Amino acid sequence: MAGRAVHDGAMAAVLQGRSGPAPAMMATGARRPTYVLFEPGAEYSLAFLERIFLLYGLRPICLYPDERTRTRAQRENPVLRSHFVETVVVADDLQEFAAAIRRRYDVRAVVPHLEHHVEPAGRLSDLLQLGWNSHEVLVPFRDKVALKARLAAAGVRVPVYRAFTATDPLDACDTPPRVVIKPNDGAGNVGIGVFDRHDRAGILRHLARHPGRTWILEEHIGGVEYSINGHVRADGEVTVFGITRYDRCSIGDAHTVYDAETQCATTDAHFAALTAYAGDTLRATGLRRSPYHLEVKVDDYGPCIIDLAARFGGAGLVQSLARTNPTAPDPFTVAAHDYVGRFHVPVAPIDPAVHDENLSMFVYGLADEACVIRDLVGCEAVENLPGFARWIMKPYVGASLHPTSELYSAPYIIDFRAPDCPLERQELIALVRRTIRWNTGPVSPRTLAATGRRSLARLRDRGLDAVALVARRIGARR
Repeated sequence: MAGRAVHDGAMAAVLQGRSGPAPAMMATGARRPTYVLFEPGAEYSLAFLERIFLLYGLRPICLYPDERTRTRAQRENPVLRSHFVETVVVADDLQEFAAAIRRRYDVRAVVPHLEHHVEPAGRLSDLLQLGWNSHEVLVPFRDKVALKARLAAAGVRVPVYRAFTATDPLDACDTPPRVVIKPNDGAGNVGIGVFDRHDRAGILRHLARHPGRTWILEEHIGGVEYSINGHVRADGEVTVFGITRYDRCSIGDAHTVYDAETQCATTDAHFAALTAYAGDTLRATGLRRSPYHLEVKVDDYGPCIIDLAARFGGAGLVQSLARTNPTAPDPFTVAAHDYVGRFHVPVAPIDPAVHDENLSMFVYGLADEACVIRDLVGCEAVENLPGFARWIMKPYVGASLHPTSELYSAPYIIDFRAPDCPLERQELIALVRRTIRWNTGPVSPRTLAATGRRSLARLRDRGLDAVALVARRIGARR
């Protein structure tokens, strides 16, 4: 059987529920209400688990693609082994999984919180007849060529693009002089290369570093890069929670590394144009009842799409968006209601007076070589800087670092409240990077042993803290 239960090897048995025998309500033929949460373990998934429980009292069916992923997630997050979860299933056949849970549960929603969940969420919604976004609507969000084609057909500006393989010619007259080559289903800035169209050797080296991928070649758009973040409501209304500006840098062959990210005030020269472009773009996709994260460049011709995702922007962006709109329903609440589809929560327009006084500036760390952090200094000093708000990703002794080339290899990410920070953006970046340093002392067997102990303790404490935090929050709000 392709779909299998975690605990006893039979899906039917695990679907008896979280507490053993089926309760009395099941005996009468009623199906227990629930929702499917794809691969929970990351920060956003735990936020959805908490929010949907608080709003609807629903506990999720946690769906994992394999035992290894499930084991790691439950080990690091004991809340996923607690009574806040309906049941846990490992399944690789969505059709069989849908048939099994439909017999026992009244499934109200599917919740995809990561990029690779989006397309299977559409398939599962169709199989369960949830009336959410269809598979047909969501497929282009994992196929950049198809997405650009859909947008171009609707009259939305897109870069010159085409599907690309290692054997395709680059000297054709319609090939832009400078090109971007990236995975057709990519996310998180992974595998992106920027080249002169005549640099075939460099392009082939780039493709060889990422075997087995399919690729898209795009015209390189100049100008300033932004991300637009919001939600598409059930009626197609496109809301904007906030806009951020990216600062990129180059490390080796990686030319799109995150340097900093700054939330834009409503007075930004491009804010209105970006908001209008987001509306045109999202309406052309047919997306409904979903967050979105739209990356755009603005050049002399106006906004032009770089990428679009049917999910929240990552790296803790949602919490900062909530801070800029404190009187409005936060993005997780809006998304939870729209995923479950029981109530429509109005979202008021951005209040410029409040929004522009609560902007964030994210500083990204850089690593220029692979290493394990043996000793670390400067974190406390950074926490005492004016404007420090929180660690989105905090470095720690025992962490394994790799040369930074994309979002996931940043050694740290820090959120500063921009209005409280007296330094200019580049001054702040330089100060933070001078302050946070690692592996400055000598290596000894005692140091290595201490590194291992700290890593194990951090893993243990992270899991215990997660279940305690969720329980405390739910207890306080009920």
